[in-house]
Amino acid sequence: MFQMPLFSVYQIDEALDLLLTTADSNQRFTISSGYFNPSKRLLDSLKHTKAQVDIIIPSNEANGFYKGASIKGLVPDLYNLSAMRTLKKCPNLNIFEYKREDWSYHAKVCGPTILPSWDPLISTAGLQSETQSFL
Repeated sequence: MFQMPLFSVYQIDEALDLLLTTADSNQRFTISSGYFNPSKRLLDSLKHTKAQVDIIIPSNEANGFYKGASIKGLVPDLYNLSAMRTLKKCPNLNIFEYKREDWSYHAKVCGPTILPSWDPLISTAGLQSETQSFL
């Protein structure tokens, strides 16, 4: 499954939209993203889902651009600003920051957390300029 907006391919958004819009209020999902900047479609899904959604993002210090040269150094703050704006718009959303000294955070996962023994439904592995995911 791919997400390549340049070529109008939005398979990850479509899968998350399906999961979130069909979820019940007793379900909980965890989404993890090293660079959380939701598309309009994902934002709409997050606003209207009945499920509880937890999102794990890197703290500024765990972002790969932390202390980057010139404008790159602003990237962690911009992603966290995006996450906080999303949090204000979505009533069923919790955001957690990952922070561990001298580590960066790039995990991309979405899965149900209704049963602790369940494996994630969607896991993504980022490539340099595109993201590929596996079901």
